Amino acid sequence: MFAFLKKIFITNVSSESVKETQLYSDNEWEFLVLNEFYSAKSYEKVLKSLPSEIRFVADQLIGNKELVKPPIEVQIDISFRVPDLKKILKNNEIPISGNKDILIQRLVSNNAALQCLGSLDIYQCSDNAKHSIDRWKNERALIEENYFEKVLSLVKVRKIEEAVDLTAEFKKRYPKISDLKASVSPLGINISKEKQCNLITLILSSNPKILSGYSEIDLEQLRVSTVIWQLGWTGQWIDKAMEGFSSICRFSSERSRMLLFIHARHTETISVFSNIKGGMRFRLSSKNGCENCAALDGKCVDLSEMPEIPNPDCCSDGCAILPTPLIYDGET
Repeated sequence: MFAFLKKIFITNVSSESVKETQLYSDNEWEFLVLNEFYSAKSYEKVLKSLPSEIRFVADQLIGNKELVKPPIEVQIDISFRVPDLKKILKNNEIPISGNKDILIQRLVSNNAALQCLGSLDIYQCSDNAKHSIDRWKNERALIEENYFEKVLSLVKVRKIEEAVDLTAEFKKRYPKISDLKASVSPLGINISKEKQCNLITLILSSNPKILSGYSEIDLEQLRVSTVIWQLGWTGQWIDKAMEGFSSICRFSSERSRMLLFIHARHTETISVFSNIKGGMRFRLSSKNGCENCAALDGKCVDLSEMPEIPNPDCCSDGCAILPTPLIYDGET
């Protein structure tokens, strides 16, 4: 029984080739494709991003001797799906009927296997590597939990800048693929620290009327979990921030977090435009909203007349209402 790393590494191929080669891994078969990728720097150069939860040979998590070359049949199995195999067989004028095992055997029998693998260099981790990997994963899990608990405590006592800095420190020291994409936040926003702290402040003070069904205690827990989400802590950490939450409302906790976030962003927008001298008007758009929200569609309102968003009278799940600024007369 082999122990496998979680990511497939690819070497000597361009990013375009990577997309064309339908590599995949599942819970049973997870492989390491390794040749030049002895450090994160090499990986980043080719694929433009760092791998998740993986250290490299250069980091001494595993050694060269702990990498085992699997049989060619296994290499093909993890590298291609059935449609890809049939395409390769057809191009080599080989019959394409049968299940995946039969297709693989035909490739091997007709000496087309090495050609279809191209420059991919695939290795398995040996049994000896399992303990090293498991130990590192457990250490990583404890470190992540420790960081999270500190961040959660800081958010609860409104030490916002410290929470932002500590999260940034964790992401820098223990990067994941999701942290290194253009949009740092799971909500799809990539903003400066100052703006992020301001947004968090607004979330923690947000009290939208549409969520009036929650008690203040429950609403506070939702605010905190929304901030945790905005900082980029997802999955189990959101669940942990919501431990003990038992309130029943017409919205799910996930939807309630989004409504809190929308309300905070709307409050931020009002604040920005309130600093503009002269008259500001907005056109409201809610074409696909419920009956109450659709009634606002197309209306033009002054800033002082701006309705609360999300609409407290919404009879759905908090319809999207977009206020578009028209013209203003004056100077900022």
